[in-house]
Amino acid sequence: MKEPTQHGRTAHSGEEAAVDQPRTARVVVVVLVVIAAFVRLAGLGKDLWLDEVWALRAATELTSPWGVFTMHHEINHHLNTLWLHFLGPSASATLYHLPSYLLGISAVGIAGAIGLRRGSATGVASAAAFALSYEMVLYSTEARGYSGVAFSTLLAFYALEPTLETRGVRWLALYWLACLIGILSHPIYAAFLAAAILWTGWRGYIAGGGVVGVVRELVRVHAVPVMALALLWVIDLRLVVAGGGTPANSFVGVYGSALAWAVAAGRASGVELVCCVLVVAMLAAGIHATRKADAGLALFFAGAIIIFPIALVLVRASDLVYTRHFLIAGVFTLLLFGLTMGRWWTEGRKRSVLLAAGAFVIVNAFNIATLAKDGRGQYRDAIEYMAASTPGDSVTIAGDHDFRIGMEMSYYLPRAETIKRLSYVEQGKWPATGPDWIVTHRESWVTQEPEPQIDIAAGLRYTFDKTFPTAPLSGLHWYLYRRAGAH
Repeated sequence: MKEPTQHGRTAHSGEEAAVDQPRTARVVVVVLVVIAAFVRLAGLGKDLWLDEVWALRAATELTSPWGVFTMHHEINHHLNTLWLHFLGPSASATLYHLPSYLLGISAVGIAGAIGLRRGSATGVASAAAFALSYEMVLYSTEARGYSGVAFSTLLAFYALEPTLETRGVRWLALYWLACLIGILSHPIYAAFLAAAILWTGWRGYIAGGGVVGVVRELVRVHAVPVMALALLWVIDLRLVVAGGGTPANSFVGVYGSALAWAVAAGRASGVELVCCVLVVAMLAAGIHATRKADAGLALFFAGAIIIFPIALVLVRASDLVYTRHFLIAGVFTLLLFGLTMGRWWTEGRKRSVLLAAGAFVIVNAFNIATLAKDGRGQYRDAIEYMAASTPGDSVTIAGDHDFRIGMEMSYYLPRAETIKRLSYVEQGKWPATGPDWIVTHRESWVTQEPEPQIDIAAGLRYTFDKTFPTAPLSGLHWYLYRRAGAH
């Protein structure tokens, strides 16, 4: 018979309570995974935006699946390209988005599992952060490789911890698998791999194994993914041709935006800057607290969030930099946010956690609602609106950028629900009377109003008619201009 404790429970009942608490936390994490699945419906099946249409066109032009390794273009995210190639040009947007959707949901569970290793509150907080982060929701419903990057970095991190502790073969195999998925999802995965190598080398150095011991451990853990990345570099990545885009005004500004959007941010003037400052402060505090408990893990976070994502973009040497290029930094910023919230809760700082969680939920809920309403643009709706608003049985449309507007038109004109004849007219081929409509565009982060009219050199005037916006971070705003008198 067990002796009662000072709290009136037997030792046996106390052990049961200790077991029940993690079990409850695991149930909550599962519930959060289910919530994540429902939340991500906000972006599932929405219109394909420029990069998705471009990737689909490239994938369907491949003569065989092996062509994914000889495309040599930045639009190619290997696993995503293979999926698009398999589906062909006539599948639904939902099917194109499905792998990202499933990987995004799985990432929530893995984040929860990483947190549960550090306590029940940390497990719940980490899962909640990934379930409700707008950035994670967005990329979980986009037919690109970014959801695969988020999933694979979390899975690799989850497997790497016990690999370094126990040298277990099964964990090592899982780590290799996760790295292969990440490498074939997007080249930015190299930033995670570099941080993992740094962490492994640090642990070997602290263990006192000497240079030989450190090298042996590095080879044991990382030889397979490094060789896979090197092989991909030789056959494809070194030959990649950069795609188009809008040059960044400030490299630092894009990086700061990436950190802010990983946790919570908004497009309104000043909101993004305030969010960035708060997230950076949280990062500094989180890395400092981690360093006191585990200097090697703190070094990993510094590498994965700061050093290697920045280095990778600098090595790329292009002014076409977007927040998504810092997604590795975003993933571990968000994970560190979850770990910090869990640690604060355990330390009794519950009021701070509730305040931060409230702000997190409100800001991200607003952005997710915007995604549900606007998608990554409303290209088919815009085309059908122009068709319905134009007299006669034919409609001619032009754009301010033949590649960006023309790419969307080539995909959605045949899919528009109208009996009218629709045609896109490239610049330089306009009829003497001008097209019926001109579509101008701006990137997703732009918030200013469009110009009220456009005057063409030939004496044609177009007046602004309607905006079809996009949600933050992906897609393009479309502004429709109608030819004066064409009513």
